Amino acid sequence: EHPDEGEGYQAPDGRIHYFQGQFNAWVTEQWTQYALPALTDAWLLTEDERYADRAALLLDALASIYKESTSGSWDYPSNPPSGRFARPWYQVARTLVKYVDYYDGLYHAPAMDEPSLRPGFTRRENIEQNMLMDGAYYCYDHAFAGTLHNGHADYLRGALAVGCLLDVPEFIRVAVEGPFSIHTMLANNIDRDGRYYESSLGYGIHARELYLTFADPLYNLRNAEYPKGVNLYDDPRFRAAILLPDTLVSLAGRRPNFGDSAPDIRYIAPGPPAMNPSDRDFLARLYARTTDEMQRDDYGRLLRWGTASEEGAGGDDAWALWHGAPLEEKGDASLPQAIGQRLEGSWVAGMKGMALLRLGEQAALLRYGPSLNHGDPDDLGLTYYAEGYQLTYDLGYGLGSTHAHVGWASSTVSHSIATVNETNQLVGDGSGGSLHWFADLPHVQAVEAESANSYSSEGVTEYRRALALVDGGYLVDVFHVTGGSQHDFGFAGMGTDLE
Repeated sequence: EHPDEGEGYQAPDGRIHYFQGQFNAWVTEQWTQYALPALTDAWLLTEDERYADRAALLLDALASIYKESTSGSWDYPSNPPSGRFARPWYQVARTLVKYVDYYDGLYHAPAMDEPSLRPGFTRRENIEQNMLMDGAYYCYDHAFAGTLHNGHADYLRGALAVGCLLDVPEFIRVAVEGPFSIHTMLANNIDRDGRYYESSLGYGIHARELYLTFADPLYNLRNAEYPKGVNLYDDPRFRAAILLPDTLVSLAGRRPNFGDSAPDIRYIAPGPPAMNPSDRDFLARLYARTTDEMQRDDYGRLLRWGTASEEGAGGDDAWALWHGAPLEEKGDASLPQAIGQRLEGSWVAGMKGMALLRLGEQAALLRYGPSLNHGDPDDLGLTYYAEGYQLTYDLGYGLGSTHAHVGWASSTVSHSIATVNETNQLVGDGSGGSLHWFADLPHVQAVEAESANSYSSEGVTEYRRALALVDGGYLVDVFHVTGGSQHDFGFAGMGTDLE
């Protein structure tokens, strides 16, 4: 009743539904995300050639159509004109690095030298030439223009992974020494607190995970140009970036969700700080691969502390299986003083422009830094936690790229903030303000910051907010605005009965 010969089915209302395309995308993703890693690991652990033969068949089948599947995702924002399979633009690298891993795991399997589904090739030749090299050159070709954001890191890591696997020096060189190299990204994107520059904290974790996929291939690399490889785990900026990035900014047991982040409607019982599982994965890599013995001892203490908490018990078991270093379970599990203060008390991430307040079961965030990639026009935005809930509400990325996300959720008035002249912030040039003061006292945690620059378009000369958490379960919030003709104070919450 709804025939689709490959170009979509057009419904009576004129809309086109791509049933064939959706199914093809589902199949390639199922093979890539689930079947191939399971089969490859089974082969490596058992040396049973049945697993290798099935994995080689699937990888060869994907490679037999890979370089002709160049449209990317039809429904991705901005409708990009290129990609591989259902992956547009920089997302080509997200599956390419997985194919590199699977090929690496299957490298010595006899099944790789069987005839390919692509006539005239063995499976090995087909996968190398028509998948890995094709995808790597696509990524390499995009590696010389753009900005230092997470999408550009994707392009570079895709070319780098293939370069390390198949010994293509230029693919490696551009990722290590080029104008957008990993060293350039670390120097420009990671601040003195180890924070990543893009606004959303979730995208910051994503960027760090991308940087990790530079670290492992370079750590294991041995070629003429880099006979000892490149150990990013000894780079101070890299170490700062992946040392407890989620846990250190956790408020009331969760990551603050400003900018492009999902809404937070969970109940989390108040309790002592615990290590986020993703941070434990970062830490396990630092512990296994840094050559600094003093640093390694600190990482071991933190790992023991994190493992002792229920939240921190998870981790990337696949990486640990192949690469993890043994950890002495009965050693020192105390927190280093500087880490303990940032986990348990209040502190300010100065370059990111975030004040994190903690007092008993209350917590609050005041964000006065610039709103950059994946941020909203919400300078001086408030996020408040008490009684196990986030009591403010931010729709954020709840419906990504829909009218709700790019309209209401990306407006100033949808946040817990003061709106001037019924206009969004950041219409004029510039964003971000300054810290006025910060107080860490026995019964009060308080901060004040300003960001008049965010309303320069409305002639605002003062845009200032002071917050204080007070013993007994109180939040004091004072907003000062000078300039503009109308000031509306908004408070967003999940409930309907607010008092």
